Amino acid sequence: MSDYTPFQLAASLSGHEQDVKAVCSAGEDGVISAARDNSVRMWFRTASNAFGNSKIFLGHSRFVNSVAYIGPSAEYPSGLIVSGSSDKIIHVWDVENAGDPIFSLIDHADNVCALDITPSGHIVSGSWDKTSKLWRNQQLVYTLKGHEAAVWAVLAISDQIIITGSADKTIVRWDDGVRTNTFYGHTDCVRSLAEIKGMGFVSCSNDGSLRIWNLDGQCLQELYGHQSFVYSVDTLPTGEIISSGEDRSVKVWKDGECVQTISHPAISVWCTAAMPNGDIISGASDGIVRVFSRVPERIADAEKLKEYNELLASQAIPTNQVGDLKRDNLPGKEALSTPGEREGQVLMVKDGIKVEAYQ
Repeated sequence: MSDYTPFQLAASLSGHEQDVKAVCSAGEDGVISAARDNSVRMWFRTASNAFGNSKIFLGHSRFVNSVAYIGPSAEYPSGLIVSGSSDKIIHVWDVENAGDPIFSLIDHADNVCALDITPSGHIVSGSWDKTSKLWRNQQLVYTLKGHEAAVWAVLAISDQIIITGSADKTIVRWDDGVRTNTFYGHTDCVRSLAEIKGMGFVSCSNDGSLRIWNLDGQCLQELYGHQSFVYSVDTLPTGEIISSGEDRSVKVWKDGECVQTISHPAISVWCTAAMPNGDIISGASDGIVRVFSRVPERIADAEKLKEYNELLASQAIPTNQVGDLKRDNLPGKEALSTPGEREGQVLMVKDGIKVEAYQ
């Protein structure tokens, strides 16, 4: 596209010791990440457009799989960080204090894998326990029950309207805690949701697709381009859509077409998020948080760009590999007839050249 300005690497943020599972922005200059090293980290962009050393927030006893940011208030002028973990707990931290959480929310019975914030600053959570919950003023308001498998994604359209996406392949709209619509179309686990202002929202799935929906349940468009599972989706201030997945990439979509593929030197790009300034954040299985920009003064210098491109070239992944697994070594669909070892277990099988995940 002649009028398209591509994204380039702006920064690589090191510190995490394992996979980065969730990222979000904190205003114009903050980046928050959550990882399998049980930690949450936060970086701030300095006046020189570089990111300083991270603050580290410790308190979870297991993988941290979700993170969100609540904007500034009179009581907390720098805002709050919300994190969810395999330890079933949601911690809320004051950005200014990397000590103990200021409070914790305990009611989920399994991994808290999704978080979002309503316009009024209330917390919405999703869990492997098949439920979503709304929290207000440190109290549970209601629990949304109805999905038949893990709730991988939550989206607060307003204080009243919540959208949930599940490993049961469905998306559900809830109004004031009541199920009002079910969205069918994905053929595998729904992994992430993001609002498209004035239109509805976009979803992504292990089926390799993105789908754009209105709030009445109508699928307006399907987007294909990823070569494997799509884990995360968000929207840029320009209206462009960004997505990340198991094919080592973040993709940028404009008017229904993929206009850029941002390759990563890691197998799984678990998460991506937009910043208010239009930059892109990603988190990957190599433990690195990355920021990409199309604004010249924020793009990394030539030496860092060269290093990144050389790293990409040296990290080429075999085409028959999905995650840490080789496609040739996966069982066929006949394995689905064998009972699972535990509830919620995910089994990856091959169907010809395709790899599918079942729960």
